[in-house]
Amino acid sequence: MSGINISKKYHGSITTVATTWSVTTVAYTSCTEINCSGFTKILVQYYCETDWANAGNILAYGSLLSGGTYSIADATVENGTFAVGATDDAGEYYIIENIAPFMKFGWDNTTSSGTKKLTVLVMPFNE
Repeated sequence: MSGINISKKYHGSITTVATTWSVTTVAYTSCTEINCSGFTKILVQYYCETDWANAGNILAYGSLLSGGTYSIADATVENGTFAVGATDDAGEYYIIENIAPFMKFGWDNTTSSGTKKLTVLVMPFNE
């Protein structure tokens, strides 16, 4: 037993996953590992620069071990994929439930129409 009382741990630190995603696909392997140990959910928020014109998907991956093998979050929220449309300047937020102890995120660019940037923030939490 790890000694973590998840009923007393409400939310973790906010981590900026990316501030520069736009026209290039970004593999999760190049992104920072987020330690979510002791948390049951993760809040994912994204927002785009004004006049955002690209489209793609934010992809969530999880691993049971730090530095371990990562797999796409399956059938939790939109199969671990969050679509970002070409007119999504304001952004959105999503909650992924039943997360792995370690998470990473990637970007799958589907339409390159500009150089405006996408910012992605995440925060692990418990109810």
